[in-house]
Amino acid sequence: MAPRLVVEAESVRMTNSQALFGKVYLAGEPNTYFPELGWTDFVVSILDNCLKVVSELRPGDLGRVSFLDGPFALEFTRLDMDRLKIAGKRRTQSTELEVLNMESRHDVFMESLVSAAEAIVRAADVREWGALSEITAVRYRLAAVKRARGGKRIEPDDAGKT
Repeated sequence: MAPRLVVEAESVRMTNSQALFGKVYLAGEPNTYFPELGWTDFVVSILDNCLKVVSELRPGDLGRVSFLDGPFALEFTRLDMDRLKIAGKRRTQSTELEVLNMESRHDVFMESLVSAAEAIVRAADVREWGALSEITAVRYRLAAVKRARGGKRIEPDDAGKT
């Protein structure tokens, strides 16, 4: 299974400060999760930052997205035009440890981010949260990513190939 950012849209709740909080985590090979299966955090912020960072990476570039609730971060390295390295990092008092390392096709991982963002926007619209600034930001980011990709989608038969 290709790595993907999982956002469980049905788990998303609005905080008192009108931020959206829910389950968001990286899933990879069977039983591989980061930070862990069912991790809860500020979903839209993490998703929007992942879309921004991964879509802007050029070969050789490195980008980072921190989880906001805990000592965790995702580090993305564009190895070449096709491949993306994804590392899960955990901060300790004295250092940072790489606790997960996987590779994906860049386009396949981008498609997982786009799908997760579309699911969050749909869920927000159903709950009448569509006017929240963070949902508006994701809508703009999605539009920009889709324009940059020429509207191209990965077909399901191609999504599992690496």
